[in-house]
Amino acid sequence: MRKWLVLVVAIHPAFAAADTDNDEAELKRRLQQLEQQIQTLQKNHDTLASSIAKTLKAGELAQDTTLDLEKQLHSKLQVSGYADVELRNDTRADDPPSFRIHHFSLILTKQVDPHWRTFAEIEYEDAPRMEFTPGAPDCQGDCSGQIFLEAMNVDYSPSDTVGVRVGRFFTPAGIWSIEHYPPFVATQERPLHIYQIFPQLVDGALLHGALPIVDTFLNYDVYVGNGEGSSGHADNNSKKAFGMRAAVQLPWAARGELGVSAYTDTLTGTSQPETNKFATGIHAKARKGQVAFQTELASARYKPKDGTAYTTAGYYVQLGVDISAATIGYRYDYFEEYDMPSTTTTDLRRNSIFANYRVHKNIVLKLEQHRTTRDHANGANLTLASIAVYLGE
Repeated sequence: MRKWLVLVVAIHPAFAAADTDNDEAELKRRLQQLEQQIQTLQKNHDTLASSIAKTLKAGELAQDTTLDLEKQLHSKLQVSGYADVELRNDTRADDPPSFRIHHFSLILTKQVDPHWRTFAEIEYEDAPRMEFTPGAPDCQGDCSGQIFLEAMNVDYSPSDTVGVRVGRFFTPAGIWSIEHYPPFVATQERPLHIYQIFPQLVDGALLHGALPIVDTFLNYDVYVGNGEGSSGHADNNSKKAFGMRAAVQLPWAARGELGVSAYTDTLTGTSQPETNKFATGIHAKARKGQVAFQTELASARYKPKDGTAYTTAGYYVQLGVDISAATIGYRYDYFEEYDMPSTTTTDLRRNSIFANYRVHKNIVLKLEQHRTTRDHANGANLTLASIAVYLGE
């Protein structure tokens, strides 16, 4: 037994030395493997970092290019407009049903920079044809239609709260005077009192903007102009026309709005004495789900310099219901007009039903029926079918 113990003690250091040599070799081998893996990882990292840097640089270049293209696009003159063709049958006329190339309008806009903008609209109504011989003041042959610069203005808006517009613009009054484009209104025939109380256009200057109020906005327009009957190159009297429109957005309804309008002017001309005019109006519109409602009421008080004062008034109520791509609706119109030579008033009433079908976001088919009565006499019927097209994107 003692011999075996002595032998073991003598041999053990040799085994220990051998194990130590093997461990050191294994550690060296593993260390070399780790160094190789670290070198490989470093190379992969460098390659990935280079790739990411190139991608980011390419993305920045692409973004810069996109921004440049957007700036160039917005800075270019934008051309849009609208056109419509109608088939009309009016019992007030002796003519048979006829086609009418009613509107063709070009709208030209240019966003000069984020604050400066120009707008112009040229209307060609009833397919105008006008031919002149050199030096002749009158049109030769059968002249028809109308070419009219409906709007041309320059707008500077440093912020959403305030902007200044100068030139010719649609009178800010009510709803229809502003939202009157055929592809986006229910009927080709406008309500009876529109343009009969507030003028269609103003040549002048306009202050406009939107002011935040709690959780809604107040849109305002305040303007001064030459007045009715005055062209773009001169005013027919020394007194200017003034007007305003204010509307509060209704937060509980989509595109909801409640507003007031006012306008004052001094009318002059060969057919009437100098007359002071003061017009007021209120309007409301709202949409809830598939149902849209709008109404406008307006009246004007006229006071001739040497004569008896009189008033005109009108209103309409319109309701429309969307059914998929179609809209069906009804409108009731009333207008009390005044005939100055006879100093009499006439009551006009109109019941209208309409159906629209939007075959494309820019194309709408319309069918409408209007029955108009004058002082409760026998009514006249107007049936109208049309295609209205928006010429923009």
